[in-house]
Amino acid sequence: HPPVDDLEYDVEIVSLEEKPESIETCNNDIIALSDDEIFLKDDNYEINIKVLWRSNRIDRLNMHRYDNFEKIFQYYADLEKVSVNEILIMKKEKIINRTDTPASLKLSIIDILDGGIVNPGMNVLSEDKDKNNGDDNICTIKVQTANKKQSLTIPLKRDQQFKTLFANCAEQLGVKENSLKLYFDGEQIGPTDTPELLDLEGEACIDLHIST
Repeated sequence: HPPVDDLEYDVEIVSLEEKPESIETCNNDIIALSDDEIFLKDDNYEINIKVLWRSNRIDRLNMHRYDNFEKIFQYYADLEKVSVNEILIMKKEKIINRTDTPASLKLSIIDILDGGIVNPGMNVLSEDKDKNNGDDNICTIKVQTANKKQSLTIPLKRDQQFKTLFANCAEQLGVKENSLKLYFDGEQIGPTDTPELLDLEGEACIDLHIST
């Protein structure tokens, strides 16, 4: 009876192969679902944000990776008793908007953000700039003191006069405007000068001298 044995053997093999395959498929589906749920939960972990506030102190603030910066802006606005439009926070040369999140900015634990107070119009301008992609019209000015111990980063429109920047520096450093002198490549900058007039584009570093 060899043919009959062969037939039984074949049927038995098919039956064994089908069962494990269907079980494996089912298990994979369950694992994939639970992995996604774990990933979403773990990916929104809490992160410690460091902010160098007004070149004076480093604040450590906790937020989740997918939380926007609205609460951070509000925290500093309440602290300084100003409107949120007067708060400027930057990651290196990039202006942070209230809708940004640590995840969208790819923040890590080694990043230190710069924060300070600006004229309301400047921060509204920075948000409009991102919406309209008008990067060409903004010049990011990094102001550093002669001893390089302090630096301020302030955005300025290319046709905006430096008197805005003078006022900002004086306020943040707690000195009088008329005691400030700004230099670019050794040339003194006047309050009525503009980045456009000085051929500044994108980013520029200028030196600040405070006379006593």
